[in-house]
Amino acid sequence: GRHVTSRTVAVGDAIVAYEVDGDGPGLVLVHGTGGDGRTHWDLVASALRTGRTVVRPTLSGSPGTTAGGGPLTLDALVAQVVAAADDAGLAAFDLAGYSLGAAVAARLAASVPERVRRLVLVAGFASADDARARLEFGLWRSLIRTDHDAAARLFMLTGFSPAFLVAMGEEQVEAAVRVGVEGDDWDRMLRQV
Repeated sequence: GRHVTSRTVAVGDAIVAYEVDGDGPGLVLVHGTGGDGRTHWDLVASALRTGRTVVRPTLSGSPGTTAGGGPLTLDALVAQVVAAADDAGLAAFDLAGYSLGAAVAARLAASVPERVRRLVLVAGFASADDARARLEFGLWRSLIRTDHDAAARLFMLTGFSPAFLVAMGEEQVEAAVRVGVEGDDWDRMLRQV
């Protein structure tokens, strides 16, 4: 099988970065808010690349993909994922999305169902229009603008299960919070939120 390669493809006003790994039937993995194709999917991709071509696009709003600074739409993000799959030579593929990626994957599957063999949605949301979603995403936006430490802590609480955080232990959780505070591109993340 081939090794992971980094590629780009132009779509709309974006130059979309993506990773391709393995050989065989296609599997497209779509990351969540604040991540990218590598940070959210490296471990999964390495376990699944045998017998599959794994494609991991990096959506606008994440480092590595460049685009205009306008508002992001699900349809624009869907087009980015489809362009990466097309560029990698995948006519049909299995599709998995995490968080924001789950919303993108669901929209993609509804838009071009003939392209999607199987769909897996992880930690997704159907709409950002209900009271709870507006409360959560409003808090995310506020903390991104005003308190990166609190934002990183909230993302740990909303992005990982209680059992996972307990297993990490306090020292590793604090280290992960520090990495988030220092490493996140907060302006880009705000666009995705």
